[in-house]
Amino acid sequence: MTASLEKIRNRAAPPDPRKLARQIVKRAWKEARRRAEDCLGFSIEKQFALEIAADGARFAEVDCTKRPFAIRISAGLPPFIYRISRILAARSYAFSSDGTVPIDAGEGSPFEESVERMHRAFFWYSAAGNSTIHQNYEISGDQVLFGGWIATEAEVFLICHEMAHGLIARFPTEAPELMAQLRMGLENCSITWREEFVADRLALFLALGQLGGPHDGHRLAMAYAGWEFALLLHREWERYEEFETSEPFLSKTHPPAGERLDNLRSTFQRCIGTGNSGHLLSAAESFSTLFRNMADTMFTPGFQASALARDEARARKLRELAIDCDRSGCPDYHRFIPVALEILQQGESWTLIDLVTEMTAPLRREVAFDATNFGIAKLVWRACEDLPDPLYSAFKKQIRTPNLVDRGILRTR
Repeated sequence: MTASLEKIRNRAAPPDPRKLARQIVKRAWKEARRRAEDCLGFSIEKQFALEIAADGARFAEVDCTKRPFAIRISAGLPPFIYRISRILAARSYAFSSDGTVPIDAGEGSPFEESVERMHRAFFWYSAAGNSTIHQNYEISGDQVLFGGWIATEAEVFLICHEMAHGLIARFPTEAPELMAQLRMGLENCSITWREEFVADRLALFLALGQLGGPHDGHRLAMAYAGWEFALLLHREWERYEEFETSEPFLSKTHPPAGERLDNLRSTFQRCIGTGNSGHLLSAAESFSTLFRNMADTMFTPGFQASALARDEARARKLRELAIDCDRSGCPDYHRFIPVALEILQQGESWTLIDLVTEMTAPLRREVAFDATNFGIAKLVWRACEDLPDPLYSAFKKQIRTPNLVDRGILRTR
């Protein structure tokens, strides 16, 4: 055990995912502000302030009660967006750099496995306010680039949407004609829904910036796909929370996702001209269809039953492995940890977290020590110390055991 601890202390510091996530938020903020200023023709630097919240299962929101308006974004949001976009991109074979479909298209992982990965990403964002990028599937370089592009555009659009809410508070007095144009056709909507539709329309113009040139066709198509993805992801997240809590998420402000997409597409078509919209919308339509099909599958009773069965099987495997690795009376960390790490990172529900909490109970003095449970508790505790963030933080929050190594100190070396 002493040798293992020394090895941990001397290993290279892992990259700090929280720091990386904050950098991604700041990069998206800078890009969104640049495009908005290109669109508006004036600086908005003093009108909005960025606040990066700690990990939390929120997307983005704006506080218009005082100036500068504060736009709050969860630090856990970029990893979650990127995880989902990457999973979807891995099944998007038509987006190669030369416009051709790869010869091995269709030889990737089965559809059900992709849905399982997406379900896992939703669970960890719900449980920990973050989501790891645990790549255990094949993905090409073009697909990686496409997934990153879609994720970046989704982040930019979400920020532009919140900026739009702040600008809407100004426009009725400062730009009444523009406000009237943005509200056109929305006279029969409720006040709250109308504001969301207007914010989506204005966000589209802000996100466009200077992307609307004739030479930007491919780039514009990919960007718009990211903007639609942002709206769909927001709705599917609400849907997941409804499912997990068994309580309807009755949004009093946001219209249904389908109506928001129709509103966004019609605004996009009016902006660029219907003659150019067909091929520019094709990427978004393909990506949205794939996402909806996967999300619909994720919520079927059959998939949910299989997800529960998978986690129960993982829990049995982890328990049996721990018992076997402690059979000699001396915990076999070398054999236990690699397998345990793989199992723990595959969790899709609270089943594994609850099991780990139960198995480490002796360390918290919640149950009495005995010759068996102490060794098992040490094995599980030691494995949790090697988990990548944010799973490390999620498990540590539940098991409440001491840190073998201060990761903050490691990262400052």
